[in-house]
Amino acid sequence: MPERGAIYFIQVAGGPHQRPIPVAVVSTDIRNRYGEGVLVIPLSTSPKRYDTQLELSPDETGLPHPTIAQCENLHVLDKTLFEGRQPASARRLSEIRIRQMTDLVALAMGVKR
Repeated sequence: MPERGAIYFIQVAGGPHQRPIPVAVVSTDIRNRYGEGVLVIPLSTSPKRYDTQLELSPDETGLPHPTIAQCENLHVLDKTLFEGRQPASARRLSEIRIRQMTDLVALAMGVKR
């Protein structure tokens, strides 16, 4: 089962990459367990370009490089994509960081918070 705050390497259908990319799971564990779709935010090593992006350090993610959470690109992925996959790291993003990401999703949607 995908875990909230965990980072997985997943092939995103219709994405610009032909290889799996890191995504951060932001949906609740209840949704991840019983629902069919998992809410994720893709991560990138490209420099931050928008106000809707959040810089994450290797200490937070367990990945070897600083990453940018592209909160304007929220995805719903089928839970089956996570079957047999382990998180990229034992580390989990903190609830504070996940809430910052959801605030940026709202900003991308034009919702004032």
